[in-house]
Amino acid sequence: MKKLLQLSTLFITMLLLASCGSDSGGPNPEVTSVQPESGPPGTSVTIAGKGFRPKGEMSVTFGGTAATLISATEDQIQTEVPESLAEGSAP
Repeated sequence: MKKLLQLSTLFITMLLLASCGSDSGGPNPEVTSVQPESGPPGTSVTIAGKGFRPKGEMSVTFGGTAATLISATEDQIQTEVPESLAEGSAP
């Protein structure tokens, strides 16, 4: 159940952050999958979907803690679970 809450928090945070700022007229972002669904700090996470903004125009958080973006395209984000999080601590 905690893992489901983690993913829900991640999805909502991404969508809210992507919708903030100036209106570029682009599509609203849509997350279709997150792999893996859980993991310890340092785990590489791939988020697939569509309508994502370029790397410098968005952010990803885990339980309110900012994650490092490795890469971002219109349909995929590569990020990492922050090292500062204790395993299982994100809602």
